[in-house]
Amino acid sequence: MISAQQQATLTGSHCDIAFDNLTRQLYATDASIYQIEPIAVAFPRGARQASAIIQAAGQAGVAVIPRGAGTGLVGGAIGDGVVVDFSRYNRQITDLDLDRQTVRVGAGVILDHLNHFLRPHNYRFGPDVATSSRATLGGMIANNSSGSHTPVYGTTADHVAELEVVLADGTIVRLGSRTHKNKTGFELSRLFVGSEGMLGIITEATLKLLPLPPFRAALSIGFGSTRAAAQAVRAIFRSGFLPCALEIVPAGVP
Repeated sequence: MISAQQQATLTGSHCDIAFDNLTRQLYATDASIYQIEPIAVAFPRGARQASAIIQAAGQAGVAVIPRGAGTGLVGGAIGDGVVVDFSRYNRQITDLDLDRQTVRVGAGVILDHLNHFLRPHNYRFGPDVATSSRATLGGMIANNSSGSHTPVYGTTADHVAELEVVLADGTIVRLGSRTHKNKTGFELSRLFVGSEGMLGIITEATLKLLPLPPFRAALSIGFGSTRAAAQAVRAIFRSGFLPCALEIVPAGVP
């Protein structure tokens, strides 16, 4: 239960926030098997409002749970504090730079929407999760998502150039590459990729892009058993032929 004082403190953040039972029930679940009802759900329009709700939550003594599309399987998007949903308002795609091959996105931008925007320019964002029609870039960064084409594209951490992050005290910082005196580069933004909101809340990101492949080809190979197919994977990679994805289709499936 939330006290009247806590509710007043959260409302004072001037961030769009809901306390009603229906909203809290809707945000009590994600793609995992768990169910935890939050005390409220906030919908910040940007980093400043995210900072305000984080500071208000600290003053009210409640936890903050950042959320994208809620497609994670381990319950990372649910909790008994204030769920902060970036998917409602933070969907801006800006600063497309074809020379640097980068683009800036709000944390709530959906992966498929980004790739649809990039297609006319013959570019794409590399990692392609199975939930691409719903997964947000903020959630992908927080989880360091990958996808079926990981052998070629790697994980999300390989494609993040800069982050805008709100820290636990409400401070808004931009994190990118920093070069030290020994000339070795260290990307501070990579510390936050995969941190699942524990180090700070991601509000925007500058992403590295990849050109669309000039062509695609598929190869179908028959095996006598699933074991034989699995054992062949190492041989395929040793051959020097690097497939962008591998899929095992059981016998009898058209």
